[in-house]
Amino acid sequence: MGKLQPIFEDDSAADQAADAEGIAELDAGKVIDHASMKAWLETWGKRPGPGEPAE
Repeated sequence: MGKLQPIFEDDSAADQAADAEGIAELDAGKVIDHASMKAWLETWGKRPGPGEPAE
């Protein structure tokens, strides 16, 4: 068996850039409060439970 390859590439520069972008958006107030996110997610519906038909 050959050498296993990692699933993800190690790209520290891209990770650092993404982190910096996220922090800049947070500092600029580009956030969604928990209540608004929860309300939006609740519009998605719900999964059927065991024995319930799928819609």
